[in-house]
Amino acid sequence: MFEDVAVAAVKIGMVANAGIAEAIAEVLARHRPPFVVFDPVMAASTHKRLMNESDLERIRTALLPQVRSADPQPEGSRPAAGHRAARR
Repeated sequence: MFEDVAVAAVKIGMVANAGIAEAIAEVLARHRPPFVVFDPVMAASTHKRLMNESDLERIRTALLPQVRSADPQPEGSRPAAGHRAARR
């Protein structure tokens, strides 16, 4: 896709596991889009996490350094940033 069109921004949503996070990080590093937004789905409406801690750690180390903006809703991005989600 990066070869076919001029990519102005990338928005990343649900990242299901560390393998996907690494694949996304590799593409971002190779193509360096000017804006990268991370809008994660990290927890279900029941507040149960949707991925394990090792997958979250890989997102933190491989993906977040390349992100320019993160989800403005704290409960969505707190686990990826290493914080516990607030309970309602």
